[in-house]
Amino acid sequence: MLLRILPKINSVRFGSLILPTSGLTDYLCNTVRAVFYEAEFTKFLGYGGSATLLNFDGLEIIALTRHQASLNRYGTPNSDIIGSIRISRLENGILKNIPFNEIVFANSKSGKEPEDIICLKAIKMQKESPYYFKIYDVNKFKYLTSVMVGYPTMPDIMDYDKQHAKVYPAIKDCRKKESGRLKLEGVASYTYVDNGKFPIDGFSGGAVFSLVEANNGLEIVFEGIIVRAGNGIVHIVKREILRNIVKSFSQK
Repeated sequence: MLLRILPKINSVRFGSLILPTSGLTDYLCNTVRAVFYEAEFTKFLGYGGSATLLNFDGLEIIALTRHQASLNRYGTPNSDIIGSIRISRLENGILKNIPFNEIVFANSKSGKEPEDIICLKAIKMQKESPYYFKIYDVNKFKYLTSVMVGYPTMPDIMDYDKQHAKVYPAIKDCRKKESGRLKLEGVASYTYVDNGKFPIDGFSGGAVFSLVEANNGLEIVFEGIIVRAGNGIVHIVKREILRNIVKSFSQK
């Protein structure tokens, strides 16, 4: 079963929301946002891929990866670079940003995928709150299918003459990879078919979601944040790891 062929009469639980299947794509694309970097001495924005909006027990978090900003996977991230990040969505050709005021991250020197994650604490905006995917655990379910959501790197993303951005989200079907050599704790793999419609570059910081049957209905489950992809395989850091990172916010 693929998301795009779900009967329109169905409803799907999406975080804390109950959505008609016809509105599912819009919510997926608004839960994942484009990332830009602002330079101090130029009007040009650098494009940095994707970020995902998540709600952990009422805490609104933006998750992305260090390597999107060319940051090492360990140590305290450069504050100037973090301050230059813009989490954006396109509204009538104009980029609208989500402000944030704190950052937490895994801090070890293993250099493994979980250390690539950084989380930003968003400043609450009522208009944006519905798009933060509320994280919850589903104990008993039947797995159906998965999708990866991100903002691929396309040519001429910024039209500086017209001062418009041309960034568009993409949804690609994927499936759980049941076996393989990658056995890192907190990391999972999914397979996808590269049909050449858009590049895989730019999906880092995006997310994998799964459609499952649970509680006598259909539900969307957040699986994790994309940290790398290529050659038909996408790797994610699972939601359990993000939950542990986010706990640092509540301790401050």
